[in-house]
Amino acid sequence: MGDIFRNMFPKFADSCYARGMSSLTLGGGIPSADRQMPHIYCPSLRGLSVRVADAAFLMPRIDHNQTVKDAKGCGHWASTIAADPFGSNSAYFTALVAAGYVGVVNWPSSILLEGQTRQQMSTIPATPDTEYRYLANAQDFGLSTLGFILTPDHAAAALKLGLRNLVLHPGLLLDVDAAGVSMIRGALSSIVANVKAMEPTATVRLYTSDWHESILGLSDVTCDGLVCFEAARP
Repeated sequence: MGDIFRNMFPKFADSCYARGMSSLTLGGGIPSADRQMPHIYCPSLRGLSVRVADAAFLMPRIDHNQTVKDAKGCGHWASTIAADPFGSNSAYFTALVAAGYVGVVNWPSSILLEGQTRQQMSTIPATPDTEYRYLANAQDFGLSTLGFILTPDHAAAALKLGLRNLVLHPGLLLDVDAAGVSMIRGALSSIVANVKAMEPTATVRLYTSDWHESILGLSDVTCDGLVCFEAARP
């Protein structure tokens, strides 16, 4: 990890360093060679607060995948929308490799869609299963993958398709009291343990931010690392 990480996340950087956790940043900042830690380039998140960022899947402000492809990867990661109906996956993955990306991530993701919203979007391939198949396809082109999950069922589906590096999202948070915090932390720990039981070689990182950390204290939940939302970096 680099000094950028320590400066951005002072509340839990020391814990990550001490435990040797492998972490990445996620945000709208363009990839560059001077970034000291792995970064997931997600242009749809540019200018969004952490509490709005989870809804980026429902806010198509730009041609996300095209914007990612047009940037130089510089050895970092590409966030991709698997439901993008334009172009072929093979051509896109080939272009990402040529642009210098080392891996792809299914974010913005459909994993947070619920109820009526999910039903209204049922006519497009906006499902976790579609995203995991998309990532599995990317591996055939030499790209590493990180698969966002929310539930044990998501984890099982991803593992079944050969994905071994997962990112566990804590879910949408509203007003959470002390009992709620304990329940969420317990659920996250249980999912991590279940993934390890299903596939001992799998890695599970937690999605977090300064805001999430202030509520849940995710840095001391047993996991393999963090994916940290990066706000307001140009």
